[in-house]
Amino acid sequence: MRRYIFILTASVVVASCKSDRYIDISDLNEPDKVVINCFPTTNGYTEVFVSKSRKRTEEDTGAFNKPNVVSLGYDVNGKRQSVRRLEGKRVFYATDYKQETGDRVRVTVQAEEMPGVWAETTIPEAVPIEKISAEVKGTGMYKTNQLAITLKDPAGEGNHYAVQVVENFITKCSYEYDKEGGVIKTDKPDTLSFLCNVETQYEPLLSGMNFANLLLNEGSMNFLHRFYIFSDESIDGKTYTMNLRINANFSGIPIYRNEGKYYNTDIKEEDVTRHSFFVTLFSITPEFYNFMKSLNDLYDNELGEAGISVMMPIYTNVNSGLGIVAGYNTSRKEIILKGHE
Repeated sequence: MRRYIFILTASVVVASCKSDRYIDISDLNEPDKVVINCFPTTNGYTEVFVSKSRKRTEEDTGAFNKPNVVSLGYDVNGKRQSVRRLEGKRVFYATDYKQETGDRVRVTVQAEEMPGVWAETTIPEAVPIEKISAEVKGTGMYKTNQLAITLKDPAGEGNHYAVQVVENFITKCSYEYDKEGGVIKTDKPDTLSFLCNVETQYEPLLSGMNFANLLLNEGSMNFLHRFYIFSDESIDGKTYTMNLRINANFSGIPIYRNEGKYYNTDIKEEDVTRHSFFVTLFSITPEFYNFMKSLNDLYDNELGEAGISVMMPIYTNVNSGLGIVAGYNTSRKEIILKGHE
């Protein structure tokens, strides 16, 4: 039973008309705009998600507004690449062109009864994780995994990053439902993967204040999709070791049921044959960073919990439309806490 991790899927449903800007989310009554979300990298497969903005007065049914796309162009370094339409409820296009570091990508979309839109981005150079280490501290509910990764920031480039941690278990048993709906342990091996929640207050690069934290006089920061963004402003050109503190993840594990429901159970340490962490360091473009930073500011959980109603601007680089086209690159390292290669 494998848990699938989704890094990012986001669409903006507001309206404006100038590229590379912040848009006021409170202004939702302009004519319909095309929304593009695309995140090119070097893996040889890129999807382009196209939708249509929803006016503030429209009923939110949970469904995506589907524009009638007349044409979609995907250019790499000025050369048009082939794209194909993917079947499904949403409007997705894909290309199998393998991009390289430094490539410039331009996406253009023309849809019926709406202005044509376009956006550009580049594929940044990956910054390697030079070293990774882990230390387990505490016991029981106070047990934590303290990871550390070392990176060398290129000097004078104004780099932007994100880090994400996935915890992996291989167990000698699995958990399934019996006919009465109860959870039973079987002797079939299982593989479990989970996105980790990093305690950002222990890492200076991640504990900076956003707008919501300033209002509430809080130092910790919330990150959407556990996608922890940061800049090299304080580490420009330096070798730096990040501290990623993560609570032990043996309890409250969601077990999937076919009806689309989950049941929480516990993993016994004696059942785990392999336990590891994968740390991914994302090198992201400034537009990627600005987009995620604006979403973090808008949806910060503590702002909502405080009952404060503040409309934050959302960043977009789509000319005459909405959304984001933003490149990234990655480096990864695994550290094994139990088991072997």
